[in-house]
Amino acid sequence: QNISWCSDAEAQIIWKACEATNIINPDGAVDLTLTKDDIEIRLFQRNSTITTLLLLEEDEKYHLEKKDKIIETILFSRYCNLYALLRNYNLPEQSYIDIVRNQILVDVQGEDLLFQIFTSKILQRRPSEEAPFFEFIQRVCGGSFCSPSSFEEKGYYNASDR
Repeated sequence: QNISWCSDAEAQIIWKACEATNIINPDGAVDLTLTKDDIEIRLFQRNSTITTLLLLEEDEKYHLEKKDKIIETILFSRYCNLYALLRNYNLPEQSYIDIVRNQILVDVQGEDLLFQIFTSKILQRRPSEEAPFFEFIQRVCGGSFCSPSSFEEKGYYNASDR
């Protein structure tokens, strides 16, 4: 996301405020449970560093726009890398959040998406030994869940192979 509206110095102030208010964890990841209101309450309390920074602006409309941009950027940062990969698929914001929260691996194959979840090792006798795991895959064909006929249409397999 383009943050040309924010100087490097302002970005540092915002980052430090996010750390101080537990909006981001020590690794820099934004808390997925936070809402726009939560961030506004935490960051823009009276006498906060960010509020002081924004009050330096003469124009109140600009002040409010900048405040909204800060919150929007923080919320978007929760899934910005995933969005860069999947921007052509028009997923709702909550889908991006759910994918990140559930640590789902996403693979793009043409117009289709593969959602993959891997379990930890199961039936492992000793930590040093190999062990099986489960992999759950869901294919989304061009925006909708795939049916067997859609697999045939795309040439993944032939009905006579079943």
